[in-house]
Amino acid sequence: MSAVLAMEPGKPCRHKRAEGCAIYDTRPEKPCRTFSCAWLLDDHSYPETMRPDRSKVVLSDIGEWEGWRVISATPVGDQIPEKTLAILRDFSLSRQCALLYYSLERSGEQFTGRGQQHAYGPPEFTKALAASSNEASFWQMGHAL
Repeated sequence: MSAVLAMEPGKPCRHKRAEGCAIYDTRPEKPCRTFSCAWLLDDHSYPETMRPDRSKVVLSDIGEWEGWRVISATPVGDQIPEKTLAILRDFSLSRQCALLYYSLERSGEQFTGRGQQHAYGPPEFTKALAASSNEASFWQMGHAL
């Protein structure tokens, strides 16, 4: 079993089949065995529109930062569609949680492996983030995926 499966944003895994994963029994630890899609876990009762194939984002429940629940949204392509981002922002406000989301950098048709992290949440969260002496720990949460 290999240690890591090379995957690219916006492209399905090369082992994906109509009936499921072609290497399920021997799938690698990362990302296959360790990753849990938050939409499937449904801890926050995500709306049906947030299903990854419909929303074009993969949701992760990445833990807690200074008392705030943090969810992460990674685009399937380079950007989260505006409609999806609006739904996620409303969700963040209604559930009183922080949203860490990404835009990915592309050079032509290839992803560069770089991008930008963005944060969104209730006004109390944004104030806490701006005032925190531990702000870097929030941004690091996204690198633990």
